[in-house]
Amino acid sequence: MLALQSIAARGADPPKSIVLSVTSLRTESGTFNIVPAHVTLRGTVRTFDADLRKMAEARLKLISPHTAAG
Repeated sequence: MLALQSIAARGADPPKSIVLSVTSLRTESGTFNIVPAHVTLRGTVRTFDADLRKMAEARLKLISPHTAAG
């Protein structure tokens, strides 16, 4: 989830406003001491700038698989 914050911190022009929020984390198992094979993150990206929204979507698609592979 920390890698996703780089979208707002490094990917956006400072005068433009963008908020990326991870609002839900769901695993396939309810057991707390086992690393799950699958995790689902849900959230929102909020901005008034259409180009910034497109950039955020592209970066999400790039960052997510690399983070999961790690």
